[in-house]
Amino acid sequence: MRFIQIVVIILLVFAFNNAKAQQADTLTLNIAQCQKIFNEQNLQLLSKQYDINIAKAQLIQARIIDNPSIYLEQNIFNSNNQKYFDVGYSGENIFQAKQLIHLAGQRNKRVNIQKINKEISEYQFYDLLRTLNFQLNTSFYRIHFLLKSIDTYNYQILTFSSLQNALQNQYNKGNISLKELMRIKALVFALQNEKLSFINQVNSEQNSIKVLLGNKQTTFIKPVLDNNTLKNKQVSFGLKQLIDTAYANRGDARISENFVRLGQADLKYQRSLGMPDASIGYVYDRQGSFIRDYSAISLGIDLPIFNRNQGNIAMSKAKLEQSKKQNELYGVQLENDVMQIWNKVILTDSLYQSFDVDFQPNFEKVMLGMLDNYQRRNISLIEFLDYYDTYKQNIIQFNDLKTQRLNAFEELNFTVGKALIK
Repeated sequence: MRFIQIVVIILLVFAFNNAKAQQADTLTLNIAQCQKIFNEQNLQLLSKQYDINIAKAQLIQARIIDNPSIYLEQNIFNSNNQKYFDVGYSGENIFQAKQLIHLAGQRNKRVNIQKINKEISEYQFYDLLRTLNFQLNTSFYRIHFLLKSIDTYNYQILTFSSLQNALQNQYNKGNISLKELMRIKALVFALQNEKLSFINQVNSEQNSIKVLLGNKQTTFIKPVLDNNTLKNKQVSFGLKQLIDTAYANRGDARISENFVRLGQADLKYQRSLGMPDASIGYVYDRQGSFIRDYSAISLGIDLPIFNRNQGNIAMSKAKLEQSKKQNELYGVQLENDVMQIWNKVILTDSLYQSFDVDFQPNFEKVMLGMLDNYQRRNISLIEFLDYYDTYKQNIIQFNDLKTQRLNAFEELNFTVGKALIK
């Protein structure tokens, strides 16, 4: 028994020193620090912001009035006086200035369309922020509890490795059977294999969280979770309040509504295009008209006989009706999504609240007692391994339950578009 304790202590010291050596490559962050880095360095968000700048530029362009046009004509050769480019009194030159005028408020309608497009770009940015923030938080919680489970495996592997060494000595002395020794060796191997599976999951989540944080380095992100985080999160919202919150705060909900507005604005604009543009201008002709130094005002307009923009108007009407139906469908999906996640949160939280907080510490004490009883040969290997498997599954499942509960809260925040549960 004393030999096993000495081996466990040596292994624990070795593991501690190894972890300390790796500490320089580990970046320990709480959830608030993660979100701060995310907001400042996420490349996808920084890239998406340019869409807003593009939409603002398009709005500026829509407000600009068309440039006036000018026309100048000068005769090359005056056959009366044999002069080239005669700009004098006897020469001929013509000057015209013209300004295009959009009728039926086309410019204002075009500006209104770009305003709606700018709002859509802003809501798309907020919706991306909501989505990426959800991914960040869920990865943060998964890594935290996966590391907790890996710590459990590390402790168990150290314990059973020391037990394996002790049994090997007993086997060499002929005190135990090979079958008993091989069962412990198989258990150690199985634990190492299961631990590897958890490590691979951590590595996968590490890749996700590093991309979200804009981190190119090989630094390991170690999430730190306050113990009060689990305790403080409570469900105190009704279903109707959650649905109203989702309609008011979700970027994609506002995008769907704005597509209807955009369809309405485009229909008005297409109808205005059925009214042709007019032009007004000034003409000066030095001596090419019926009088010398001819000046006149010009007015021009296309006759809307054949092309009254009928096809584009019909297409705009169809797109508007389509966007209305899609918005109705979106509302049905949104309300069902809120109801689904609300039920998920209630069930997950109820299961967590029903769990005895003293169960796991007491289970660990009993586990140590079972190990001691097995070493004293008071219980069989089968009884000990059966109880150990129950103990291990309990720890892993409880960590998984904590992850599911926190991620359910994050999914609720994601679904309603606002951090109601912090």
